[in-house]
Amino acid sequence: MTGGIRCVVFVVLTFLRSLARGDAEVSCVFMQSCILPCSFQGGADVVIHWIQVTTGDTTVHSYYHNEDQLTHQGQNFGGRTSLFKDQISRGNASLQLTGVQVQDQGRYKCYTSTIRGNNELFINLKVDDAAPVNPTSALPTPTQHTDEEDKDPPAEGQMQDNILTAVVVVAVIVVLAVGGLAAICIYKKTNVCKKGRETTDQTGTSNQPESQELTQKNGIHLSTED
Repeated sequence: MTGGIRCVVFVVLTFLRSLARGDAEVSCVFMQSCILPCSFQGGADVVIHWIQVTTGDTTVHSYYHNEDQLTHQGQNFGGRTSLFKDQISRGNASLQLTGVQVQDQGRYKCYTSTIRGNNELFINLKVDDAAPVNPTSALPTPTQHTDEEDKDPPAEGQMQDNILTAVVVVAVIVVLAVGGLAAICIYKKTNVCKKGRETTDQTGTSNQPESQELTQKNGIHLSTED
């Protein structure tokens, strides 16, 4: 209980400090509880009205005749609002809003009235989507290293040697391919020449009998004339 009172007092003091600068700014976490601070000069016949201005003056919470009056409360706020009733007589009209939703974001008016007069304060509520940070999750996790990460990257000289080796291998392959083609061409050319010589030899051999026959005929003819 004491801790709750201290929390409320802190919120009220924060509100009073921000009041001099204009509307108070309050950030609430989605689906968590949040306190909208509001203070006034205590007195008799207290009337408190919390209104959401952004949605067209929707009634959020009302208090008068020393009890909550929720007949005209907006449906969106049903069962989610409460006041610190034990501190109202001391001028604390802060509103506790539970299960904060995105549509709760906007501008709120805290209207208070007593026999001493009335007052209006304005709160700008901002809803944060992020969930509360777990202290243990905020701790940095040790970086895990794999064996591959621990290996030293290849040196620049080694890379150059690898490239040179690859170039030499490609050059050897090209030379062997060219030499093979040349050998094939020479082989084919040699066979063609050999076949030509064989054809010539066969032609010369076939003409020798004809020459001998002509020579014999000519000899006979000459002898007859004599």
